[in-house]
Amino acid sequence: MISEAAPVSLAELQAGLASQLDATRHQIGRAIAADFNLIADVNSHLMQMQGKMFRPTLLFLVNRAIGVPDAREVHLAAVVELIHLATLVHDDSVDHSVLRRGMPTINALFSHQVSVIMGDYLYSRAVIELVKIGDLKALDVLSRVTNEMTIGEMRQLLAHE
Repeated sequence: MISEAAPVSLAELQAGLASQLDATRHQIGRAIAADFNLIADVNSHLMQMQGKMFRPTLLFLVNRAIGVPDAREVHLAAVVELIHLATLVHDDSVDHSVLRRGMPTINALFSHQVSVIMGDYLYSRAVIELVKIGDLKALDVLSRVTNEMTIGEMRQLLAHE
């Protein structure tokens, strides 16, 4: 007889990953840091809007399941989260959203133009982080995924209009 496992919450899954998730948040902050005041202001707001870190959690859990430690895991988790953040910033701009996670969006707080440019900035920072690792396969995947996401956003925009 197969017994059903009790559901596990995200918080329970993340409890054993606290140090990796903290390191990922630090890595994201380091990756997006800028000397340009407007970007620094937007970054400060973005860091306050931190989400559940679901994607980095999945990355860490898969890495554990594989059983082969990967020294790049925090770096890659930050890249995954940067890409996700970029898609949210762009999506909020396209949808003219004013709130995300109970806080004003970049679009609402700054402007539509700043939101679009900031999404691009986050994508470019993700690419820079992958270049630092020197992982061409990851760069290939990122370039293909961002291209598909862009096409998907265009399709969504056309369907909405």
